[in-house]
Amino acid sequence: QNLPTPLGYVSDYAHLLDEEWHKQIRSVCKDLETVSGIEMLVVTLPTISPLPHAQDYASRLYEAWRIGTAQQERGILLLVAVKERQAVVVVGKNLLAVLTPNQLDEISLKFLRPMFRSGEYGVNVYRSTVSLATVAGQVPIQKEAQKPKRSAGFWMNLGVVFLMFYALW
Repeated sequence: QNLPTPLGYVSDYAHLLDEEWHKQIRSVCKDLETVSGIEMLVVTLPTISPLPHAQDYASRLYEAWRIGTAQQERGILLLVAVKERQAVVVVGKNLLAVLTPNQLDEISLKFLRPMFRSGEYGVNVYRSTVSLATVAGQVPIQKEAQKPKRSAGFWMNLGVVFLMFYALW
């Protein structure tokens, strides 16, 4: 199955978001990545056909787009499938302790499920994004492990060699 290509933080293939909501959602995603190093993308699709469930599609998309890979599995994908009336969130494994199933269910009940009944996609996708960013933003930034400095080891080895020469001389 051909997957769409990412269009930045927001890939609105279903054309659900007007320009203002698009900008606000993009801003939330960008701020989250700047502050915490967590990459969050929002994708809307007219359909996920031939797959029956948005979770399958979202998982494939998450892997194919390598969301959160540069951030050590610190990624979030919010997918909205219009025809199937499904919205799901895929979370990288290093965020699972923070974005728990209960929190994801709460976001779904508050914003995502009502979105399909009301047709108010922009505001509900935005609120979902803000909720996800708020919870995920509590995760501390993972600094890359610093490489040991070679200069200290070099000088210690050199010192030992000189001491050996001095002791043996």
